[in-house]
Amino acid sequence: MPRYNDPCHRYDHYSQHVSQTKFYVGRISTSTRKEDLEDIFGRYGRLQRVSLISGNYGFVEFCDPWNAYDARYHLDRQDFKGSRIIVQFAGEDPHLVSGCAAPAEGLALDC
Repeated sequence: MPRYNDPCHRYDHYSQHVSQTKFYVGRISTSTRKEDLEDIFGRYGRLQRVSLISGNYGFVEFCDPWNAYDARYHLDRQDFKGSRIIVQFAGEDPHLVSGCAAPAEGLALDC
């Protein structure tokens, strides 16, 4: 049962929380399924949405900002299904991510 079916009443109506709860997840292995992202991110709290885009990146949104920060801390640049994933807040300036060069337009962040 997906953990993001339950509404996140506490944060649904506060747009300022979106950037604190929604992640871009990049450099995902092509063998990764949506359910795999649900499993690994769901360990850190209730999920609002999970989407996998074209097999190599996706978005994960938490209900609670504290859970989101915890997940990012533990999962960013970790090996997952044979690939070192990047976890950054959606809309985060890639120049602010330490040790990373800004990607060319249309390309994923390469660290």
